[in-house]
Amino acid sequence: MKDLKLLIPLLLITLLACNKNQRNNQNVINQKDTLANVPIQKKEKLNPDTHAIRGQATRILKPSAFPGATFFLLGDSITGIETAKLQNGDKLIVTNAGSEYYTLSFRIETSRFQGDTTDIPFWFKKAIILMKELEKGFDSPLDITKGTNTMLKFIDDDSKNQFANVKLCEQFDYGGDDIRTFVWLNRIEKINDKKYAIEINYSMGPL
Repeated sequence: MKDLKLLIPLLLITLLACNKNQRNNQNVINQKDTLANVPIQKKEKLNPDTHAIRGQATRILKPSAFPGATFFLLGDSITGIETAKLQNGDKLIVTNAGSEYYTLSFRIETSRFQGDTTDIPFWFKKAIILMKELEKGFDSPLDITKGTNTMLKFIDDDSKNQFANVKLCEQFDYGGDDIRTFVWLNRIEKINDKKYAIEINYSMGPL
């Protein structure tokens, strides 16, 4: 089992990598490398020596919208992982993490859509569909709806035909004068012949 203390550096590395990832077209990610898939079988003891800019992670999934969802607070005290099984058979994993950057990572494992993992415009649209279906069930300090609508506007206002060349980790700003708020499609993964994982991240920072 990987040391859970590595989660925060891993997430920050992911943020930095996305800024430079235009050269790498990293479309298929191994499941073992996905932050949301770290083992979370037990709740870890909080680390009192952690000095984070933001406070302890809390639930963002409303119990009324996601009955039976589980929440685990990891040993760094600022990382939380929520898992919910959806009525349509999909699975939602939300990783709430970050110190300098507050980031919510939504991983949706679904068999509703199938396509080439290199077809980013296709999965970009599917990510928007899935997030619009789920957004009313979130209680988040980040405006998830506004972030998703910003991605939708990027498609609708495509006067320069830029959407056809959209890439993984391409960031879209959607608010904040002093503190930047942005969203990006982070990963597309083929789990098996019928199931795919879509990961979309919303972030604020530096705090």
